[in-house]
Amino acid sequence: MTYLNWVVSSSVLIIAVLVLRAVFRKKLSAGVRFALWGIVLIRLLIPFNIADSRFSVVNLVNKVTGPYYTEQPEAEITPEQADVEPEPETKLVINYETKDKIRQGLVQPENEKSPDPEEAEKALPVKTILLLVWASGAAVTASVFLISNLTFYFRIRSRRERLDCGCSKKVYSVRGLTSSFLFFNTIYVDGDVAGDPEKLCFVLAHETAHARHLDGLWTILRSLCLTVHWFNPLVWAAAYYSRRDCELFADAGALEVLGEDRREDYGKALISLCSGKNGGSAVFISAASVSGGKKELRERILMISKRARTTALAAVILLLAVAAVVICVFSGCKAENEDAGSPSAQSGSESITENATEGGETVEEESREFNETLLETDLYEFFNRYFFNWPDSDGEDQYKNLHTSFLSSIYSDVRDIDYFEFI
Repeated sequence: MTYLNWVVSSSVLIIAVLVLRAVFRKKLSAGVRFALWGIVLIRLLIPFNIADSRFSVVNLVNKVTGPYYTEQPEAEITPEQADVEPEPETKLVINYETKDKIRQGLVQPENEKSPDPEEAEKALPVKTILLLVWASGAAVTASVFLISNLTFYFRIRSRRERLDCGCSKKVYSVRGLTSSFLFFNTIYVDGDVAGDPEKLCFVLAHETAHARHLDGLWTILRSLCLTVHWFNPLVWAAAYYSRRDCELFADAGALEVLGEDRREDYGKALISLCSGKNGGSAVFISAASVSGGKKELRERILMISKRARTTALAAVILLLAVAAVVICVFSGCKAENEDAGSPSAQSGSESITENATEGGETVEEESREFNETLLETDLYEFFNRYFFNWPDSDGEDQYKNLHTSFLSSIYSDVRDIDYFEFI
């Protein structure tokens, strides 16, 4: 699987998930919506295909760009083309030290001029340049993630205070936070929230739901995807919308713990916690935050009030759509020669064989005679016999050839001889 196919299949999958998310927005639960991004995560982190299929998006890529990653057969040059565009002549200077080897046809021609090694080193292949660009961008993105998280951690660590509230996770109170959040399996709450028991209860229910869903690990994997695919804007869009669905799933998890009778109170507390905030943690911070922007808050309140559940019909349609998309993006291009073993291909091969063997003896004899005349050893022998002095069994020159006096070059192939040298 090539990197281009990986990028294209990932992009197609992201677009498909965004479309399914928009179409079934009111008919899917928060957990199902968030699970769709798990398929995208797998595609972004696994650079190989599961199987080959005719329905793969790689087939579309090959139609546009051509199957550049497969070895193409060399084009055959007909005699007519060779006459129109002859290859450059290759020559060797004859000297007395190599005369015996030349007679026997053992010397192979060498090019008079070799390419400049300095110029060859200066010219970098396109693949090398693209690899350097990608590696530089990935290194910069990874550095930004690392520096942002380390700076954020040391900043809150110097101001945190341990809060004993009976929670299974470590909880710290930090003054001046814009939002409470889960940061690497540790909960940090604003100092004002720590002083309000009701809000603290809602915040802890939300953040512990993040912990149960392993969202701390999800944030790390999401950062890894952005590092590898830093140049793809669709991956950044996927990271943004997956964070939104992550918060919706955490709200659903918190309400499962709090109970249906606390749904309205939880929604009011969520509005109070998010009002006047700047939209939660930055994209480079690996934290799952309670607060969010106005659009995110509106969507979360609607999901809380409507109690969205996945209907049976929507589940069936979604399952079929997801299966079709997975086949297209997790499969590679199916080679055409794989169908050679099919009955139709075998019957076609048999018919071709029968046609080729009609009048068999005459065609076979002519083909054998033609191939024997083209043997390389026979060509060299013919060339040396008629254009050079031919040695006898004792190594002495038995046949003197006057053509030798006029010959200034030798050739590796008799068809390349410049006969004007003998005029």
